[in-house]
This record gives sequence, structure tokens and C-alpha cells, in this order.
Amino acid sequence: MIKHAAVSRNKNDSLFLELQEAIRQGHFPVGTRIPTERELAVNYACSRATVRSSLRKLEELKFIERVRGSGTYVRETGCREQAVCYRVAIFLEGKGTLGEDDPFYSRILSGLFQDGKMGFLPEIHQVRSRESFPWSELDLSSYAGLVIGFQLSREEGEDLNRVGIPFVALEKPEGDLSVSYVAVDNRTGAGIATEHLLESGRRNPLFLCGETSLHMNRNKICGFFEALEKAGVSADPERIVEIVPYDEKATAEIIRRELPERAGFDSLLIYGDWATWATVNYLRERGMRIPEDVAVIMYDEFNWVSRALELPLTSVRQPHAEQLRTALAILMRKIRDMHQPQVVQTIQPTLLVRRSSMNY
Repeated sequence: MIKHAAVSRNKNDSLFLELQEAIRQGHFPVGTRIPTERELAVNYACSRATVRSSLRKLEELKFIERVRGSGTYVRETGCREQAVCYRVAIFLEGKGTLGEDDPFYSRILSGLFQDGKMGFLPEIHQVRSRESFPWSELDLSSYAGLVIGFQLSREEGEDLNRVGIPFVALEKPEGDLSVSYVAVDNRTGAGIATEHLLESGRRNPLFLCGETSLHMNRNKICGFFEALEKAGVSADPERIVEIVPYDEKATAEIIRRELPERAGFDSLLIYGDWATWATVNYLRERGMRIPEDVAVIMYDEFNWVSRALELPLTSVRQPHAEQLRTALAILMRKIRDMHQPQVVQTIQPTLLVRRSSMNY
């Protein structure tokens, strides 16, 4: 369960945002001296420590500059041209080290820093385990809003709705919970990949998918089966092999056990980087050529896998940068007006065709 130290924003952030908005609106014109720390503390009924903290943030963002012996002045340049610089927390789930070869993380960063961060001061938190992540130690009330980069449980979503912190999720939550979210259309992603295999003459594809209980993976399976049925190919549940996408050893054990029982497959749609790595190596060990004997498509674009295998892999590219930018735009509207209606948007993936799935 997500716990919160408080419901409302703390005084530091409240004063910071009020002063920032006053500068942006021209209540403190460029070049003018703003009131002293003592005057601000009296005017806003807060401590001088709160004032100092807020002024320090404004100075870091180049809204103001301090002149020794003279006072604090509004700068001519700086972040004030942005709508607002709100502090937001972005929670991303992942067991490994988030880095440039992780397409989700790298594109999230791309979306975050494009267009000048869209008026946000972001902090990224990696959630390695939902059970052990120290939610209770985080004072979420210090943030103006949240972006949740994983599927919220019903309990988590209800908790956040009850507390009233503006947030947007990057996955559809469990059940019929009413929250704003921006999701990648995984149904279409798996569908276009499967259609490509079928159009290339393949007639016995398998889908090496992640945990089938997850909503995004169920959508992929639906897209996979729909493309098969459209082409008149049997949508046999045996075409689905549940793997551990980001665990090489676990996936290797599964495919060594499961693939020999599915003899005659001529193409594979594989979810995950380490799963693709393990599977391609398995095929090579058995003398199976790619794409002559087996076509391979990797779900999502992990560049390191293509480099390490020395094999240009056809990939389903998920537009995570666009996904985050859309989520941040929704979050900005929710921060400014908590009565905004919930918004649901879907972003379309693309298929990047390379040698691993070409028709030979």
C-alpha cells in the first residue's frame, strides 16, 4: 500500500510555486527588487527558512539573482518563460540498471528533456520490487504531481485518488479504476509484427511472451491471435510460450524445454532483450539460420542485442518518448486544475523491418 506523509503540498513548495507564478505573471517585473526575506515571511505567513529555501530554488532556475548589499532582483532571462516549473516524481519499474540500452528508460529521458522538460523539475525513482519499495518513506506531498510507469494495482490507484495528488499512469490500471493514463497500443504492436511474418510467407509463428496475467501482455496476445485469424491461420494457444523477458537464464531453460515440443515453427515474436539473446543463441546452437529457417522479431528495440548478436533485428518500437510527453501534458493540466476529467490516450508503436525477418 502506498503511504503518504501528508496530503497537501509542503510550505516550501507552496511558496516557491506562488513566487514563480507571480514572476511569470509580471507581478514582479524584470529588473525589480523583490521583498526581503523578512517581508516575504510576514506577507506569506511562513518562516524565513521556508523563504530561503524557495528563493534558492528560484535562483537555481534563474528566475532571480542576488546582489550582495543590494537585494534580490528578477532576472531578464531564465525559466520564467515556461508555464511553471513543478516538481514531479517519475516512478519506473525495473530490476536491472536503468541505462541507455534500455529503450524504455532512454526514451523516457528523451521525452523528459525534449522541449525544456515542459515546465517540470523531474526526479526519477526506480522501483525494483513493488513489495519492498519504501513507499512509506517518501513524502509524496512534496511533489506537485506523479507519473507512474507501471500498472497500478486497484489498491494503489484508489489510494492515490483518495489522497488527491495529481498523477498520470503509463499503463492501464487493474480493473475499471478511473485514472488518467497514456498507454502504448500493444495489441496493435503485436498485430503488425505478426502480419509482417505472415505476409513474408511464414505460417507457423510462435509468440514468446511475458507473464500472461499482465494487461499489456494479454493485449499483445490478442493482437497476435487476431492477425493469425485474419490470415486464416490457427490461433492455437500452444503458440504462446510464457517466458521471463529480462532473465537470460530463466528464458534459456524455458525455451530448451518448450521449443522442441513445438516442432515446425518457422518464426518467432520475442518479448524482451535477454529473452531474444537467449533464443537466438539457442537457434544457432541447433544450426537454425535466421531468417532462412526461422524469422525473428524482437518486441521493442534493444540496440545492444542486435550489436551483440551481429544480427540486424526487426523490432517493434514502442514510442515511450511520445508517451511521456503526452502524460506530462495531461499532468500539467491536472496540476493547474484538479477538477480536470480523467484522460485516456493510446500511442501507436511502429515496426522496424530488418534482416532477421526478411523473406529468403
